[in-house]
Amino acid sequence: MNTVKRNLFLILFALWAGFLTNCQNPSSQEAKSKSQEELTGAWTMVKESGGEYVLVDCGDGIETIELTADSILYKGIMEETGNKIDHLASSGDTTAIYIDSAGTSYYKFVRTDKQSGVSKWLIKEGEGPEVERFFVDKAHLATIRKSKGTASDCGTNTDDPADDSFIIGNSSLSASIEGGNCISIKDKNGNMQFERCLEEGNIVELRKVKGDFLPLTFMNGPYSMDADFILIGKNWIAKSITFYKHTPEGDLKTTKEIDVSLKDFDFGSVAEKFE
Repeated sequence: MNTVKRNLFLILFALWAGFLTNCQNPSSQEAKSKSQEELTGAWTMVKESGGEYVLVDCGDGIETIELTADSILYKGIMEETGNKIDHLASSGDTTAIYIDSAGTSYYKFVRTDKQSGVSKWLIKEGEGPEVERFFVDKAHLATIRKSKGTASDCGTNTDDPADDSFIIGNSSLSASIEGGNCISIKDKNGNMQFERCLEEGNIVELRKVKGDFLPLTFMNGPYSMDADFILIGKNWIAKSITFYKHTPEGDLKTTKEIDVSLKDFDFGSVAEKFE
């Protein structure tokens, strides 16, 4: 009889626990759905200037994020990246949108100003650095003042005689490209911090992607590579390389986690790792 009572107790306990789970899960799912519903739609990047958020016009497009129920599309100045959402996680005012199961690539949304519709986003891809951006939702976009971008806002310096130049994040360093294959990095006083010319036949360009890193594109024949270099000690290091093979049928794109030093960069040696 004791055994029967014990088994009956266990059955009743299991049913009770299941009942509680079923009661709790809808609330959890509802909260998750509400959080994602709040994010769904188009977001446009703005910048803080003089105590307000403004829409900066650099003449080369505006960065946006478009979020649907299952995917996220980031449109930068020079590139566009679309990903399926792997999972979401919420904590306080922050909602993290993960695009990989490991949690190394994400878009973290932090509500900062409900009246203006402007929110802070923390964006990270793989081993790259976490980048902070501010975006306004579509409903409040018309209320944001437009402003002509300065050289600092747009990461360029029109007084520089180089082919192209770029302010690295919020730092005092600026990078310049000369002759199509020579790159130099100087501090705010004009002191040279890094200088190197690639071998003949190689072309290097600056990608206008703002962040605390140096975004470069290397080209050689039908191949090109994108790499974001971060300053580690005195060395500029990229933690991953995106390799492109350009064909008449379209571009073939592959990304690998590879540590590459800008000082020792060799296009051929890196390309061999993608064969």
